[in-house]
Amino acid sequence: MKKLITGFACGVIVSLATTALASPTLVTSLFPIHFTFNGQSKEPDADSAILNYNGHAYVPVRFIAENMGGLVGYHHESQTVSIRYPDPRPVSSELSSTQTDGAFQLALYSAKKAYSAGEPLTIWSTLENVGQTAVSLAHSTPILQYSIKDRSGTVRTEASFDAGGSVLEKDAQYLQSLTPSIIRYFNFQRSGSRDFEAFLQSPNTDILEPGIYTVGVQAVIRPQNQEEIRLYREMDIEVK
Repeated sequence: MKKLITGFACGVIVSLATTALASPTLVTSLFPIHFTFNGQSKEPDADSAILNYNGHAYVPVRFIAENMGGLVGYHHESQTVSIRYPDPRPVSSELSSTQTDGAFQLALYSAKKAYSAGEPLTIWSTLENVGQTAVSLAHSTPILQYSIKDRSGTVRTEASFDAGGSVLEKDAQYLQSLTPSIIRYFNFQRSGSRDFEAFLQSPNTDILEPGIYTVGVQAVIRPQNQEEIRLYREMDIEVK
């Protein structure tokens, strides 16, 4: 296990571009672990180290919070990390769109048709097995892949990688919420900047500017002994 010297340790590591803080030097070890969120594998960026110190794992707060649907911000002057989550109470959807292909149904939902500026988007999707038996699937991760497009044509699609396969039981479903990370990468692409670290120092990188946006979700799956199936749904939302 590799060891390294770090000058700052806390319960989580803030993945933000900031000035280094003066503090006692600590000896930590790299901790090569893997993560799953609701059964889906996710890996942090290559430059986001997981550390082991005194038997405790220290992980990037942005990676954990955003994969749980949170928005992460950092105020340099007060050295404060802020994490915001959508209302966790059950919500109904003002918008929905569904597509069914054989035993599979893809659905996309939004709690609102219009969101206030700065308000977290409550958008989620499901892929359900509506057939009569369990199905073995080959698919990418995330299995539900989001995209955002504005009226000028700027579009960002969530990155994915080959994850092998899994079994979707009868009447079971995958559920995935729209995460702030795709909004940040969309805003970065929209900004025209080539320096992502410098872009992260800008305010409100995880917030969509007022306007109308098309949010889409795609599922590309290959049931065992069947042809590949592509399902796609989209809806327009407004940020006021």
